[in-house]
Amino acid sequence: MALASRPPPSTTTRPVLYQLGRLGDRFVPGDEPVVLHGSSRPLTFSRKDADSQPAPGRVFVDDPWMSLNHARIVDGARLPTHTGVPSPQRLFIEDLGSKNGVVVNGNLSVRAPLIHGDIIETGRTFWVFVEEREAEHHHLLSSAVEVGAFVTWHPRLGAQLQHLVSRASSADHAFICGPDGAGKGFLARTLHQVSRRDGRFLHLDCAERRPRKIAVDLFGKDGVAGRLRDAGQGTLLLEHVDALPLELQLRLADALRKKTLPGDPRSRPAPLDARVVATCSGSPRHHIDNQVLDQGFVDVLSSIRVDLLPLQERLCDLGLLLDDFLTRAKGATSISREACRVLFRHRFSQHVRGFARVVEAAASLAAHNTIDDRGAAGRKGGIVNVEHLPFCVAGTDAMRALLMQASHLAVAGTDNPELTSHEIPVLSTTGADGSPFMAADSGDDGGFSSVVATETEHPPLPLSSDGSRRRGTASVLDADVFANVDEVDGDALHAALSDARGNVAAAARALGRPRAIVLRWLRDLGMDPMNYR
Repeated sequence: MALASRPPPSTTTRPVLYQLGRLGDRFVPGDEPVVLHGSSRPLTFSRKDADSQPAPGRVFVDDPWMSLNHARIVDGARLPTHTGVPSPQRLFIEDLGSKNGVVVNGNLSVRAPLIHGDIIETGRTFWVFVEEREAEHHHLLSSAVEVGAFVTWHPRLGAQLQHLVSRASSADHAFICGPDGAGKGFLARTLHQVSRRDGRFLHLDCAERRPRKIAVDLFGKDGVAGRLRDAGQGTLLLEHVDALPLELQLRLADALRKKTLPGDPRSRPAPLDARVVATCSGSPRHHIDNQVLDQGFVDVLSSIRVDLLPLQERLCDLGLLLDDFLTRAKGATSISREACRVLFRHRFSQHVRGFARVVEAAASLAAHNTIDDRGAAGRKGGIVNVEHLPFCVAGTDAMRALLMQASHLAVAGTDNPELTSHEIPVLSTTGADGSPFMAADSGDDGGFSSVVATETEHPPLPLSSDGSRRRGTASVLDADVFANVDEVDGDALHAALSDARGNVAAAARALGRPRAIVLRWLRDLGMDPMNYR
């Protein structure tokens, strides 16, 4: 499903183009965003070469499948329509005669207007066009904000995470709000990890307990310690705190203020050293107005406040999330262009959680069963393709194309055909004969020309360890990237973090390793990225 929703017309917006990522031997998250507002001259997108120099009005992209003059974004006021009247307050993207063309929402386009949520492809680089509301006009981030494994490009969410990091080592309680599936529990666990608290991380879902049972779980009874005592100097996650009865909210708020646990009046009260992280779905103000939450209870917990956004308001993070889910999944380690396009355009009803489950399931289906030299069975990472995605995500058009391709191969007499990503004509990304896009060359004249989907000579490719050149295609798995993941050079990791100023994603790109593996190295070596910032 295409993302065609737009902010209200009366809202002042800032158009931004976020680079989601680039396809190659593995998916690589994109670089910093590009602001499109306030520029009267067209903005040209070009392939980055060794002799590329920064120039005003030009964005260089490290993508060998892009042309030297690939596309440009121009103000609609400079482009008359077929009626002869310009289109003010509208940006257009134009193809500058590139070899691989410009794809907008799955369709080749010579010129197309940009609408909030559009997914754009130049070469093998994915972009998303976002119109940010005036209320969210924070400074754009030059690098993604990282809190442990939680990372974002969103300016407003990034500002909240930076505040959370600055207070992580304190004993302040936290309140995390957001829709179901937005990652509230994951952020709570991440906060506990980065705080390095000595105690345990405990979890209590208030929606799964009866009121009397919740009181016993929290405060204990008849010599049985409750979760607040068991957490010690750790963290207690109270999930769905809006299901907590008002009486217990007042009791817990009083205990948190006094930092003591209620008990026998004849005995000395026990200290309360645990940090409480509460989560709720929806707006706390709405629950307070409906007398579901007590204002004083919310105030005690809101020393640290984070409002997580639904996935459709975090379109800029789609590339970061996909990279994280692919790395964590047990199975595939790469993804095809068609599957990547389908995932980016789908509207997930379960937000980040639904996105993660789809990617994890697809990665498991894409893995190949193997038998090593000793005869032991195992699993080898494959490539996530459209056929590995659920029908409700891939849609009828993609599945129809797969069935047609399979039927053509069957008629041709192919036995056990292996459908690779470049053989599947999905969403108008291939020619009529199913041939893939060309690789870009350096002979562009910057003018307009028709896009011809035929094979041509590929650009020079980086040398591999054995001296041969390797193609950066999503259809070929680079096993070297994921081989020997347990071998880590502490000096190289230290140098990469120093050069990236603590940015784990940038350090992972410099080391040529997935971000999740670099995070595991940091944990095993006891290294903190915050020390490099």
